Formats: sequence, C-alpha cells, structure tokens
Amino acid sequence: MDVTEQELLTQELRREKAYLAEAQSLTHIGSWAANFHTRQNLHLSDEVYRLHGFEPNQRPLALERFWDTLHPEDEPIVRATLENAIRTRTDYDIREFRVCRPDGGVRFLRTIGHHNRTGELREYVGIRWT
Repeated sequence: MDVTEQELLTQELRREKAYLAEAQSLTHIGSWAANFHTRQNLHLSDEVYRLHGFEPNQRPLALERFWDTLHPEDEPIVRATLENAIRTRTDYDIREFRVCRPDGGVRFLRTIGHHNRTGELREYVGIRWT
C-alpha cells in the first residue's frame, strides 16, 4: 500500500469517527467497552463521559469514577445485575438507573451490555443513553 492510499484511508477513518461522535452527541447515546475482571475501560465514547457529567477532555478516567456516579439507591441493583451477567457470561439490560453528576444533577440512564464471547472472560461492549 502506498503512502497516498494509506493517507486516504486515515482521512476516511477520521471522517467516520467524527460522524459517529456527532450522531452519539445528538442522540445522547454513548458506546463503551470494559473488562470488568481487570476493571479497565477499553473504550469510552465522548458521550459516555458527558452522560455521567464529565468532560471528554478529562480522559482517561478509571472505571471506578463511573461507578462512583451511581445513585446510592440504584447501586445495589446495578452491581447485582452486572455480577450476575459476569458470572453467567450473559448479556444484560438495565432499563433505568440514576447517576449523580458532579454538578449536582441527577440523570436517568439505560445501559445494555453484550458479553464479548470472542474476547476476555469478563469483557463487555455496550451502549448507554438517556
């Protein structure tokens, strides 16, 4: 592959990434990937940061920072749902939970996690939205 072809592919990838980021921002849907065993975020879209009240330029933030935003009344059910999904290696859908944003606001979110059967044991990919 020559340099010109490589540059064109790089430009196309940047354009596609920008379109995806704009679509997520307009719809308030963020994408993520995490390994719950190693407690690592593998990918967080800018919109996931915003949904939790963080600025994307604060990246990278540890997975725990996002756990810390869970509303105290919703945290037990969110954790139990995730632990069950991890233990049974299944997908999950948490239809409504609250996060307490750093600015004092509370936001209702939904999240779906898909167990990545081709990846690590406890790796999930998913979306989160309002």
